[in-house]
Parts: sequence; C-alpha cells; structure tokens
Amino acid sequence: MYATKDDLLSGCLAEMPVKDFTLSNGQTVKIRALKGSTRTVMADHQSTSDKIQTGLAEGLVEPRLLPKEIRKFIDYNADIALEIFHEIAQFSGEYSTAEKTEKETAEKN
Repeated sequence: MYATKDDLLSGCLAEMPVKDFTLSNGQTVKIRALKGSTRTVMADHQSTSDKIQTGLAEGLVEPRLLPKEIRKFIDYNADIALEIFHEIAQFSGEYSTAEKTEKETAEKN
C-alpha cells in the first residue's frame, strides 16, 4: 500500500504552531510558525520582497492566497502585508527581543 499525502505530512503539521493574529485594522488572520527549510529559504533570498512573498506563502494559513494574489496583496496593502510578515517572523523565532523592540520603535516613528 502506498503512503498518502496525509500520512507523509501528519507529523510535520503537528509540529508547526498556528495562532490567530489580529491586524491593526481589526481583521484577524491565522498564521503558522515557519520551521526548518522554509526559514532557510527565506534567509537565502536577496530581496525583501522575495522574503515577504515566501513568508506569506508559507506562514499565512487563513486566508490562503495564491502566489499571484500575494504579489497583488503586497502591491496594494504593503503595510498590512508587512504587519503579517513581521508577526510570522516573530512567531517563528526570527526576531530577538532587541530586534523586536527596535522594530516597534521604528513603527512608532
């Protein structure tokens, strides 16, 4: 008997924490922490735009967006896209406490 997709991914999905995140505009999205190879791929991207696209493609659970929808979303709602991206990165352990404080200070100014 062949393995199913669910069989192969069942252990992986259980390890990736998911949470609801309320945006500054009051809407809520569901995000997933990024682990392992996805974080490596994001770190390897040269452009910020590529990092954001990868982060949203892998970390935004609900609503799920197609790659072309993510590009459109970034183009027309950059502030919200960045807000989601930063929360995914923080949830994934990408920011130290100092970086988080620095980011929050920059957003206030």
